[in-house]
Amino acid sequence: MRIHLEVIRPIHITDGSVGTYSGVDYLFDANTSKVYILNLDKILSIADSETTNRLIEILDSGDVEGFRNLLRQKFGNLRKVSDYEVNVDDEAKILLTRKAPEILPYIKTIVGGSYGVYIPGTSLKGALRTAIIYSSLKRKINWNSVKRDMQRNLPRDQLFDRLLGCFGMRATRTEKYYETYQFKKGKYKRAIDMNKDPFSLIHVSDSNIRSIDLLVISRIRIIDFINSKEIELLAELIKEKAVFEAELKIPHRISTSRFANSRQFFYFKLLFGIDDLSSPETVEEALRRSLANTVNDFSRDVINYDRKIISEISQATNCNYCQQYLKELDAIEHLLEACSNGEFILPIGRFTGSISKSLFILFVSYSITNYAPNMNLGRYLASLLRGYYKNMKQIFPVSRRFGKKLTLVGWIRGKIL
Repeated sequence: MRIHLEVIRPIHITDGSVGTYSGVDYLFDANTSKVYILNLDKILSIADSETTNRLIEILDSGDVEGFRNLLRQKFGNLRKVSDYEVNVDDEAKILLTRKAPEILPYIKTIVGGSYGVYIPGTSLKGALRTAIIYSSLKRKINWNSVKRDMQRNLPRDQLFDRLLGCFGMRATRTEKYYETYQFKKGKYKRAIDMNKDPFSLIHVSDSNIRSIDLLVISRIRIIDFINSKEIELLAELIKEKAVFEAELKIPHRISTSRFANSRQFFYFKLLFGIDDLSSPETVEEALRRSLANTVNDFSRDVINYDRKIISEISQATNCNYCQQYLKELDAIEHLLEACSNGEFILPIGRFTGSISKSLFILFVSYSITNYAPNMNLGRYLASLLRGYYKNMKQIFPVSRRFGKKLTLVGWIRGKIL
């Protein structure tokens, strides 16, 4: 089953194995408006002994600017000493001409000696997993029982286990706060039982590899609506309108009689609402019919959550960005409502906002909105979740904008073929 993916808002998926690019990892050329990601081995292979010794001496002293100036003097053609080059937008160019900030790299691979970009299957599966679990929580979990558990201060790990235990999972890796809290403490080392986890039956491939030219380095301003503050950073982003293809497969063992008697089989049917598992083809057809609607249900509630919280902030403060943010939410919602059969809109990657990926908070907010639609959602969440999240800012959306226009980050449109 193929999935056609189109980037509708710039996306960033971090390469965890690389970290960030510091001032010694790249050079910016204002004439070409490109950033060149340096390769130290290439530099040393081309440089003469005097230049090599001087470069090593400067690096040992920690003189970043001296290192960069020497490279500019000695190497006119930066392509010869770099791994790849990336275009820079106007806002990032202004920042790069003043200083050498860190840059967050997008995940890449090398094919035929050249770098390429793609959407990892793990990232796509994680985003789909979040949407599917959330939709199932809405259908199967009784809000009043969860509310009672929270009011009697049931420990967070027990509460999450209750929420997700009915699907064969003790904890889901898409619940960011649970993962951070538990795994740092060393608890629940077997937090996910792969013999029961129904998602281990879904295989999502990496997308096809596209040219590095799809990347652009952008200046992102993270806006704190509550305090009207901004934090700015640079990141490699996939441009809008970029297109990718991925595949979703179901293993053949799903139709075997041995599997039909397993707990994993039971949880898979429960989570996805599929009754006929007679063959992988039958399961894929059922997923093709239901997956897009399930994902759109999740994305719609993400938009509604942000809209309600931002509207409350707009009424209480004089934040200049609230109206821009609401218009951007309207634009995303318009794309969602225009989806035809088999199409979906989904947040993915970094900078989508931690709230959008928090199953727990999104579930609580949906339940509260339906239980008491006139209630101040932000104030109630802050009160209700005080025992679960130390920093109450975590329940509020944080927007990202490029230049003078506020733009959300990390949204794709998919079509199941």
